[in-house]
Amino acid sequence: MKIHKATMVVILLLLMLTTAGCGPQASPTPEPPAAPPASAEAVLTVAGVSFAMGELEAMEQVQVDADGEARTGVAILDLLAAANVADAAAISLVGRDGYTAEVAVADLNAESILAYGEGGVLDAVIPGQGKGAWVRDTVAIEVGTVSEAPAAEPQPTSPPPAETIFVANGVPFTMPDLQALEQIEIDVEDKHYTGVRLLDVLAAAGIAEGSISLVASDGYEGQVALDVLDEQSLLAYNDEGGVNVVLPGYDRGSWVKYIIRIEPLDAPQAAGPLPTVKPLVPGDAVTVVDSLGNKVSIPRDVNSVASMRSGITEIICALGECDKIVAVDEMVKDGSAYGEFITGAHPELMDLPAPYAGHDLSVEEILRIGPDLLLHGGYGRIKQAEALMKQAPGLPVVIAHFETIEQYMDDIRIVGQCVDAEDRAEELIAYLESQLDEIAARVGDVPEDEKVRVFYGGHEIDHVYTPDTFEHAQIVLAGGVNVAQELSGWLPDVSAEQLLIWDPEVIVVLNGADVEAIFDDPQVADVSAIKNGRVYALPEAGWDFSSPRALFAIQWLATKLYPERFADLDIEAEADEFYQAVFGVDYTGPALGD
Repeated sequence: MKIHKATMVVILLLLMLTTAGCGPQASPTPEPPAAPPASAEAVLTVAGVSFAMGELEAMEQVQVDADGEARTGVAILDLLAAANVADAAAISLVGRDGYTAEVAVADLNAESILAYGEGGVLDAVIPGQGKGAWVRDTVAIEVGTVSEAPAAEPQPTSPPPAETIFVANGVPFTMPDLQALEQIEIDVEDKHYTGVRLLDVLAAAGIAEGSISLVASDGYEGQVALDVLDEQSLLAYNDEGGVNVVLPGYDRGSWVKYIIRIEPLDAPQAAGPLPTVKPLVPGDAVTVVDSLGNKVSIPRDVNSVASMRSGITEIICALGECDKIVAVDEMVKDGSAYGEFITGAHPELMDLPAPYAGHDLSVEEILRIGPDLLLHGGYGRIKQAEALMKQAPGLPVVIAHFETIEQYMDDIRIVGQCVDAEDRAEELIAYLESQLDEIAARVGDVPEDEKVRVFYGGHEIDHVYTPDTFEHAQIVLAGGVNVAQELSGWLPDVSAEQLLIWDPEVIVVLNGADVEAIFDDPQVADVSAIKNGRVYALPEAGWDFSSPRALFAIQWLATKLYPERFADLDIEAEADEFYQAVFGVDYTGPALGD
C-alpha cells in the first residue's frame, strides 16, 4: 500500500509544548501536553477529547489504497497521541448507530486511519483487520490503558468484553449472545449452514412485526418483511467471525453477507385522509408503452416524477430533468450503494422522500407526495410496482426494466417521453451507440476460438451471472465469452470444482468485493485467471446495474480482456469524456488502470 504524508501540525504542536517552559517564567512543574480543545462542531471524541473537522485536517494526512480505492484520513495512532492516550492497550471504535468494534493497539500501524467519507463522516479503514473493525461513520474512540503500577500478585480478572458482531434495533450482539440462542443447521442447494434463527434474534432485539433493513459492512442493504421469515431463516456463521443472512426460498438480494446492522422499518403513519389520484383529462394525456408492453396514460406535461430505481434516477438526470424528481428509492435517499454516484453529482436528491414501508412501496406516502407519474423497474421491484397499481389504480406507473442491452435504448426513450426530454434522449442514445460501435470496431474481429473466457461473479465467486442478466451482455459486447452461458436464473451457486472446470481467463466481481481473498483461496488457486493475476473488481457500484455507466463498464472490461487492442487508449481520459457527455461531470471514482 502507498502512503503519502503531509505536515503533522497538531503533533508538532504537542511536542513543542512538551519541550517549552524552560525560561524564567516556567512553572516548577511543566504542564502536560495540551489536547485539542473541545469544539461545538466536534465530529469525533477520543478518550473524551473532542476533535473538529478542521483539527483533523490540520493533522498529518495519510492516504492508503484499500480494496482498490484510495482513502485519505488521519492515522488512528496519531489521534491517540494527540489525546494523550498513546499508552492504550486496546481501543473501541464506536459508530453513530451504536455499532462497536474492539482493536488491539498493537495491531494498528501507520496505515490504520479514520478516512474521510461522504457527508463529512469518518470511516475506520484498518488494512489487515477483519471488515468488522472497519466501522462506518465513526464518532468515538474509547480506550483502555496499560497499567504502570508495580507488579503485584496476579488477581482474578474478568474476561475482556466480547466484540460486537452486529447491532439490531440498537441492541449489540456478540458471539456469546448468539451461542446462547438455539443453534440451527440447514442445507440449502448443497451447502451446509450453521447459525441462529433470524426470528430469535429479532425477538431478542424487540422487533416483532413489519419489515427490517439488513446492512452489510460494505454498505449494501437488503430488506425483508418479517411475515416471509420462517424457522429456517438464519443468521449463519461465516469464516470471518461474523454472520450472513440465509433465507431459503427468498430473493437472493436479501441474503446479505457480513451483517453489521439490523433496523426495523416502520410504515409511515397516516396523517389524515389520503388524497385521491387526480384523473387525467383525455386531451391532456399521452400514451406510453413501457418495457412490459403496458399502455400507460400519462400527463402531456409532466412536472413531478417518483423515481423508484437509482438507474432510472441517473437517466432522468442525464436527460437534464433532475429537478422533476420528487421521490427516490432508498439507496438514493441514503446516498449508498447504487445511489452513491448520482447523489454525489446531485446531493439535493438525498433531501427527497423515499416512500417505502419495509420492503414495499407505501401507497399512502406516494399519494401524499402526489407525483404526476411513478417510474420503476428491476428484478424483484416490478412486484412492488404491480402491488401499487392495484392499490392506486389511477396513478400512472411506468416500468423501465433495463435488464438487457436489446431493450436498453428503447427504455431511455420511454424515460425521455415520461419527462418531456425526447430530443435529449435521442442525443444520449446516439452517443451510447457510438461508444458501443467503437468497442465493436476493436474487438469484433476476434476469432471465436480466441475469445477470452470470463467469469462474472457477485461480491464473491460462489455465484455467477447468467445469460438472463445485463452482466452477460457486458461480457459479450466486450468481446468475451461467458463461461456460465449454459446456466440460467439469477446468480446461481457455483462450486470451486465448477470454477476449476470452466477455468476462466478473467474473473470480474462487483465493486467492493475482496479480490485479495480470491487470490488467496487455495481451492481455486489453479484457475488461469487467478494464476495470471487477472481478477478485477468493478471500480464503481452501478457498473453492473441499469445505469448508463454500465455501458462504459463494457469499454473498461474490453480493455481488461484485450489490453493489446486498447494500448493506445487512455481509459481515464475516456472515463472523463463519457461522464461529461452523459452526466456533465468528470469521473471521480477509483483508478481504472492496472
